[in-house]
Amino acid sequence: TNDLLSLLGDNLERETSNAVLSAYGRYLGAIAVYWPSFFDQHQSRLLPAPPDKQSAWEAVFATYVAYNSPHSDVAPRLLSHYERAVRSFSQLSPTSFLARHADRIIGHLLGLALQPEPAPWDSLLDEALRAGPADAVAQTVHDLAFAIEREGLQVGNDWLLGLLHQQVQELAQTRDSSAKVASAWYELVLSAQLPIGQAIGPLVALGAIGGATGERADDRCHAAAA
Repeated sequence: TNDLLSLLGDNLERETSNAVLSAYGRYLGAIAVYWPSFFDQHQSRLLPAPPDKQSAWEAVFATYVAYNSPHSDVAPRLLSHYERAVRSFSQLSPTSFLARHADRIIGHLLGLALQPEPAPWDSLLDEALRAGPADAVAQTVHDLAFAIEREGLQVGNDWLLGLLHQQVQELAQTRDSSAKVASAWYELVLSAQLPIGQAIGPLVALGAIGGATGERADDRCHAAAA
């Protein structure tokens, strides 16, 4: 093992190709869990601090989130990088590696915020949903709706309603191109079968934004009310 780690460390110090460095990102979780001393020793090379080598950092971190599910043991070690990713959303080129995997970043935060101990992930998730690219936010919300309706994921009504109220208020005030995002939130409300008395306000607001269309939405609302 020591010889392998020495070889990996030597290669990491010499390597300049982002494509090669991204391979470390694919196994970043395993490195952090099973070889923590290697991770600590080489973290500045694997995930350079801003503003140095932004493209290299994106290649490694975005590859990690693209190829791995969120892990409760790994996430705390990568908290600053999740924060950096979210706070980079407003400055990303649509073609950047990080932008192309923004839905995976938000999805990671969603999974981490659903843990029994959600802090600090819940507040970071809220920030990501407000700042993230509209397509990525819509995809994440759609995926959550699918998991609830088709895969039986259990999510507390209070948690969903709290998140929904925050995001609807933000959508109504600031988001550009919000119709796609509003439609995804509308789908989530219906898929989760939230109590209509508690969800009616957000549903009306989403309809005003442009997300509530079609007979399916009307039918589900009437059924819930009945």
